[in-house]
Amino acid sequence: MTEIYQNNIPSELKALPQWVAWSGKNRNNGKKGKMPVNPMTGKYAKINDPNTWTNFDDAVKYYQENLLDGVGFVFSEHDDFIGIDLDQCIDRNEGIIEAHSESIIRQFNSYTEISPSGEGVHIFVKGELPAGGRKSGNIEIYDTRRFFTVTGNTIDDSPNQILDRSDEIINFHNTIFTGSANTSIQNQPLQKDDDELIKKAKHADNGEKFTHLWNGNHHDYRSPSEADLRCARCFHSGLTVIRQK
Repeated sequence: MTEIYQNNIPSELKALPQWVAWSGKNRNNGKKGKMPVNPMTGKYAKINDPNTWTNFDDAVKYYQENLLDGVGFVFSEHDDFIGIDLDQCIDRNEGIIEAHSESIIRQFNSYTEISPSGEGVHIFVKGELPAGGRKSGNIEIYDTRRFFTVTGNTIDDSPNQILDRSDEIINFHNTIFTGSANTSIQNQPLQKDDDELIKKAKHADNGEKFTHLWNGNHHDYRSPSEADLRCARCFHSGLTVIRQK
C-alpha cells in the first residue's frame, strides 16, 4: 500500500474526475502489473471509458478502505496534461537520480514526484504532444489513453504547480522520440482513410483480439506498451490476410 501525500498533489489535478485506484496484482503471465480499478464498482477500470473513473476523494477513500496499492490519474484528450515517465532512474540505496534523468527534470521544471517503486519519476506538464513515438528505453510520454500512479511524494525543489512547457515538449520529443520504432498506432492522428482500415481490421480473422486491444483492454499484458505492440501486430496481420483473400 503506497503512502499518498495528498497535500502535495496539485489542486487542478485533484479537481478533475479522472481518478482510479490501482492494484499491483499478478497478471495472467504471473508478472506484477499496475491494474486500474474502478472505485465505484471494484472492477477493473478502462483508460478509454470515463464512466469507470471518479473524483480524487472517492478514489483515495476506496484505495484506503480496500487496502489497494494507490490511486492514479487518467490522461484524457479533454485535458491539456502530459505525463513523462522516467523509469528506473533512482538508486534506492543512495536516493540519487541518475544524471540524464536529472537533466530532463530540470529541463521541464514542473510538478515532479517519485513513483511507488521508489525507482522512477513522473513529471506532469501542460502542452500539446506531437504525433510519433511514445516510448524509448526507460522513457515514456503520454497525453491520453494512459494512467499514471500518483503519490504526492515530490522530489526536492519540485514546483507545486503543473506548468505549461509547450516548447520544451516539442524539443524533448524531437530529441528522444523522432524516428522511434516504438510509435503506438493508437497515438497517431487518423488519416482520412484510416477509419475504413480500422473497420476492416475489426472484421479480420483476428478482429476480436484487435478490437479488445483497441478499446483499451490491456489486462493480459505486462504493460500498456506491450499491449500497444500486440495491437499493432494484430492490425497489420489482419489487413495482410484481408488483402490476400
